[in-house]
Amino acid sequence: MCVNKDNSTYYAKVRCPLENELTTNTEFSQKKITLNIDFTLSEIDEINSPSKLPSQETCGKEFQFYQYHPHEITGGIERKSAKLGATKYVVNRPWIVALGYLTLKRSSNSYTDMPKPEYEWKCGGSLISDRYVLTAAHCTIAVDHGMSCLTVVRLGHLLKIHWPKAAKPIDVTISRVIRHKEYNAQKLTNDIALLKLNNSVEFNPYIRPICLPILWHHRTNTFVESELFVTGWGSRRFEGPASKYLIEVKLRGVDNVECKMLFDLKNFVIDDRMLCAGSLTGKQDACQGDSGCPLMWKNRNQYYLVGIVSFGYKCGERGYPGGYTRVTSFIEWIEDNMD
Repeated sequence: MCVNKDNSTYYAKVRCPLENELTTNTEFSQKKITLNIDFTLSEIDEINSPSKLPSQETCGKEFQFYQYHPHEITGGIERKSAKLGATKYVVNRPWIVALGYLTLKRSSNSYTDMPKPEYEWKCGGSLISDRYVLTAAHCTIAVDHGMSCLTVVRLGHLLKIHWPKAAKPIDVTISRVIRHKEYNAQKLTNDIALLKLNNSVEFNPYIRPICLPILWHHRTNTFVESELFVTGWGSRRFEGPASKYLIEVKLRGVDNVECKMLFDLKNFVIDDRMLCAGSLTGKQDACQGDSGCPLMWKNRNQYYLVGIVSFGYKCGERGYPGGYTRVTSFIEWIEDNMD
């Protein structure tokens, strides 16, 4: 997450190299490596497969058991945590997950030593059920000179390394990666993937799914001028270090026609599969390390996953909104690929 950047170029917000199929234009980056709702009977009937997705009565709720004090940082709110009894900042995005890439590193210069397995946390995602995480397709093909493999997700944490004892974060192995078959790395279209976990996770105040916009009036919402939120552990500035804290910024939805004009000279396809969002000042945006993280819309007291961090020009560049995979255009694909 970031504010105003300096003299940099375009990126798909990611902090590791991508396979050769990705565009070589370094100016663009895929931003990777950071109820009470009333229903009518007709709306309930619109939910075709309730067994695959979390209950609309419980998903997307944030929990704040301790006093919460937002702390302003560059363009966003830093969500901290401290020891019980002190001033605390609470994990209140319990659906966000970090993606772990297994790497093999030698402990010394000797090639006789066995490589030591380590995890690098480069992308984000959103828990949408007890068994599935939704993320960006380009996060699933990231490699580190052929030595990195997407292996686990970390749930229920606020910091990448340290966390409050009450949170009890867990790492869950990924059993299957389901990337959209029509994902196009050059045009950055259909940038969506499902991660099936090796086992179901038990929900608690720190691990909970976000809602998907499956109701008709949600799916027809363009979110133009809507207040949206993006959360992640990405850089605070273009090509800067990743944040160790979870950061959130407030954005507004941008009309696709306007967005297409802004990216007209770029190799991007802006259609109904994409959602654009940015800030009037250009100072708030997702950044490198935020790829796959959620773009959220709050309706009453619930959060809905409406976008997935995909690409952008630098980070927080005035006049350039960020590009997000529009989740409402992929509801059927999501349900069809959840078994």
